[in-house]
Amino acid sequence: MASTDAGSLPNLTNQFHFYSDPTSAVAGCVKAGISVFLDPYSAPLRDAFEEKLVTEADIERNIRGNLRMRMRLGEFDPPEMSPWDKISGTEEPWYGEKNKALARKVTQESIVLLKNSDGLLPLDKSKLRSIAVIGPFGDSVLVDWYSGMPPYAVTPLEGIRNKVGPNVRVRYAPDDNNRNASNLAAESVLDPAQANPEKLAQLEAVKRWFNDDWKRIEPKLRTSIVEGVSVFLSLFDDNSKVKRVFCPKKECYDPQKNADNRFGKPLPSFSWLIEQGSVCALNFPIGMNAGLAKALGVMMKLDFERAVLNRVPKMEAHPEQYFRQVLFLCDEYQHFATVGESDPTGDEKFFREGEFGSPG
Repeated sequence: MASTDAGSLPNLTNQFHFYSDPTSAVAGCVKAGISVFLDPYSAPLRDAFEEKLVTEADIERNIRGNLRMRMRLGEFDPPEMSPWDKISGTEEPWYGEKNKALARKVTQESIVLLKNSDGLLPLDKSKLRSIAVIGPFGDSVLVDWYSGMPPYAVTPLEGIRNKVGPNVRVRYAPDDNNRNASNLAAESVLDPAQANPEKLAQLEAVKRWFNDDWKRIEPKLRTSIVEGVSVFLSLFDDNSKVKRVFCPKKECYDPQKNADNRFGKPLPSFSWLIEQGSVCALNFPIGMNAGLAKALGVMMKLDFERAVLNRVPKMEAHPEQYFRQVLFLCDEYQHFATVGESDPTGDEKFFREGEFGSPG
């Protein structure tokens, strides 16, 4: 049996212009061996037969395959010869647990996990307190027009609830209206009693920033910030060498996995460079990429200031210890300045708290 796809017959004339009219198109399909049409075909096929573009022998040759397939399927057999006639019971077979388990197994084996960072999956439900299911299709099953109608359906939300059981709170937000999704995501964390305290503190800091700072920013400004970050990240994709240096793989910073520097050599911290008395210089012709040059320069300056300020408590705690003097020299400083006396990244705050002289 050979079948057309839906729309193929009219496409032969309307889109591809392979035939001049539907009559010659359907005749060409029959000559090619087509025996099933998914488009209206009876009228042009009748015309083709009357115009002697196809013969009765052509049609008989093609439908032999159709009849042969139907015979092998048992459509013409008496009911007692059909194996399905022996099915007993009032419940449809596909509702049985055995067949449900098979359907679940087929579904699981059809899924491809492309990434599993740090072995996050599978989750340990004994450590879960709550789960947020977010997205417009989180509580629905989409039916493809080729798949037919399923006898039953299990949505992602239902499946997760069934899997984790009643001891884990599972909530759903189809979208972020009234910040529903954001709040659910922030509240659905590992059990604090079993979580890493440092990571839990980081999460709480992010939640404070998101709720107290980010949400208060005017929406247009938030959009501008997101676009700026996207543009900045794209700068590293313009040059693979720059990307490898400033965005190395995560394994690069693992002292065990990267003992032989197979993943690259990580950049030393400014704290280490300062204590070693090293010189760190950025020589980047701004004409090559003005945006990238400014971004790298500002980040280097901020990281330097952070390292210097972190020395202040150590200097106060150990007045007897010698600490190297530091120097930050910047040409065209106005391009790299971050102003603000109260801004955490403001240069004025850095010079005031570090008791340094103002930039010239």
